Amino acid sequence: MTGLGLCINVILVVLLSTKAEEHAAHLRPFSSPEWSVLEGHDLPKNHLATFYVHMKLRNEDQLTADLISVSDPESSEYGNHFTMQQINEKYSPLAEDVDKVTTFFNNIENVEIENNLQRNFLKISAQVEHIENALGTTLQVHHNEIHKDAKIIRAVQSLNIPDDVSTLLSFVSLTTPVSHIVPMAVEHQEVSEEQMEKEVNLGSFTGATPEVSQRLYKIENEPQLRMGSQSFAAFYGQFFNPMDIKAMFQYANLPMKYAKLIPNENIFGTIDNRADLPGRESSLDVQTLMSTAPGVPTYMYSMIDLNPYNYANEGFLAYVQIVGNQENPPLIHSISYGDDSKTIFDADSNKEGNIQYGNAVDQEFKLMGLRGLSVIFASGDSGVGGLAFRRVRCEKTWPVWPASSPYITAVGGTKLGDSGEEEVCSIDSGGTITGGGGFSTVSNRADDAPWQVEAVDGYLSKYASQMTGIDKFNAKGRGYPDVSVLAHDFPVLLYYSIVKLSGTSASAPLFAGMIALINDLRLKAGKSPMGFLNPFLYWVAKNNPSAYNDITKGHINCGIMGDGCCPEGFPATPGWDAATGLGSINYPEFKKMAVDFETTENSESVATASPTKKPKNKNKKNKRRRRNRRRRNKKPKNPKPVLSSEIEQEDMDDHYDDDDDYVNDDDSE
Repeated sequence: MTGLGLCINVILVVLLSTKAEEHAAHLRPFSSPEWSVLEGHDLPKNHLATFYVHMKLRNEDQLTADLISVSDPESSEYGNHFTMQQINEKYSPLAEDVDKVTTFFNNIENVEIENNLQRNFLKISAQVEHIENALGTTLQVHHNEIHKDAKIIRAVQSLNIPDDVSTLLSFVSLTTPVSHIVPMAVEHQEVSEEQMEKEVNLGSFTGATPEVSQRLYKIENEPQLRMGSQSFAAFYGQFFNPMDIKAMFQYANLPMKYAKLIPNENIFGTIDNRADLPGRESSLDVQTLMSTAPGVPTYMYSMIDLNPYNYANEGFLAYVQIVGNQENPPLIHSISYGDDSKTIFDADSNKEGNIQYGNAVDQEFKLMGLRGLSVIFASGDSGVGGLAFRRVRCEKTWPVWPASSPYITAVGGTKLGDSGEEEVCSIDSGGTITGGGGFSTVSNRADDAPWQVEAVDGYLSKYASQMTGIDKFNAKGRGYPDVSVLAHDFPVLLYYSIVKLSGTSASAPLFAGMIALINDLRLKAGKSPMGFLNPFLYWVAKNNPSAYNDITKGHINCGIMGDGCCPEGFPATPGWDAATGLGSINYPEFKKMAVDFETTENSESVATASPTKKPKNKNKKNKRRRRNRRRRNKKPKNPKPVLSSEIEQEDMDDHYDDDDDYVNDDDSE
């Protein structure tokens, strides 16, 4: 995928053996061709290890139908998203089942167990020796055969878990194979530090600037305090520098009062942000997101993924578990990372356990959508070959996951052609990446993504002769991306220097910012947030095609720069295609469909309260400054849950003084 310069560990699941011995099931030990025991490295028995246990939901067979019901504009339940209490009442494991599982793992000596608000995700910490004794296994450090620095703890013997407990579980992460979820931002070109310094001195803030995006998509972006919330996820210790955001806003002529709206309490995860170590991926994500939707409260999920012996190495599961533990998470989730679908599901080997893991994570995506959250992933940067392009070349298409999951919105990449119009971003047309797209190998479009059946079937029936041979992809799978926007030549401030980055890592937050603007308008109109987007996106395409800019030039037959191209692949065509989805966004028409159309949705949703505008009181200015100074450098041990669309205007005013200057918690007088 694009911007995939770094690697992050994410987990897969193993098969739960059906063989029972003395009423105990066995979770098969960890096994993966890419990982091996690190010889000569004994794991200290007193080392504190952490692992995850995922419990099965109740009424799983109704989850997809409920998600569609609250997400389909033609449904009478559109916008009636579930509260956490409603999730618990219908889908969360029964309290007695949670108690049974918790009681079993409490047999681990000196164990600490933390469940989330959804009651289905346990985080368990104990010393290695105590885990081994209680579960009848041995833990060892494994390292990756390709990325030697990547290390993780896994079980090398089966886990002994009673039948009445194991039947309640989806997976235990101690036995799950490990792959890599990687960022999707790549440098536009190789430049030396001297060249970069020269570029900065020239003030070369050019390319896909915020102004270009606003003009291209006709984004009506009158800066103001906004309702709603948006977030981005950062794995592998990717950080950002707030001063880079400020510099980018200056270059882009954006209101400076919105340049630093990420206080410490808006950062969740396993590691605090390190402003002294900004990374390309997070800098691109946050600058694109905030410049597209200035004024929308912004949040960060920060995962370290560097400690070889800690649960923080399980960044993706940590992220999902944290979201499930928040009463009011951010409404928008932009994630510019991805993995090889085959390593997640291992569908070619038909390993049921791996599919169980992938399905369990898909369930978490469904729950997020059911709660009114929009989950947006970058589609990848290596065209039809995905992350496996260099290994398999053109033998078969390899979808990226979670982009190919039916229950998230996948955003592909475009670039401006010589004529100034959008075309597929591909190395074959001057790009440094090729936008990802294709078809899921494990989902069935008719069952899992019915909203896109008509559009995708039309593409396959009309243009099959231009595509990869039918034996090289799952023609019945979920097609992706869903939409596409610019992915090429983004100027990013990185430690006060301008670098040019490309990738669908830029596309995802750019599109996410547009949805954040839509949410703001809907919430102010007393409507629900957009939530799970896909049924709405395809409904719009059917009812008002002018809401999209149809991309018909280019293909995704190629990989990232240096990979080369395949003779066959997926072309861009009129209508939906596997290169750019439904096309890019014509914001005025898209906004009209999202905000102005009449539905039967419940306008009294808990998330729709409009802010109460208070008159400014200049006598409060010094009081606010004193309050902010007291907050300086203090982060609560247990951060208050994100307020999403219920943020009060008074809370927003605390970020600013009465002269419209931003008041940062870390600023001094």
